[in-house]
Amino acid sequence: MVKNFDRDYESREEMVRRIDTHPEMTRLGLLLDAHSQTRQSDGRAHQGQLGKALRELDPIYESRFGSKKLSEWLEAYPHVFKSYENYVWLVRG
Repeated sequence: MVKNFDRDYESREEMVRRIDTHPEMTRLGLLLDAHSQTRQSDGRAHQGQLGKALRELDPIYESRFGSKKLSEWLEAYPHVFKSYENYVWLVRG
């Protein structure tokens, strides 16, 4: 059970964490970091490697952001990511 004990922090069992006031930006930042770590020389990153990098960056990312499907996360940012056949590219403006 999650309990808020002031406006900036919440606790879950024995864990205390700062409340993320901008979860969409945090999620996008995690995706960009994971892509940067896993992209190949042609700019594409394999979705499996991207998911692995996300788990390394934030082991509880799935519970923090709700969706367990990486493809749903990527679809939420069509102006940033393009995916095709298990690969992900950054969209260039």
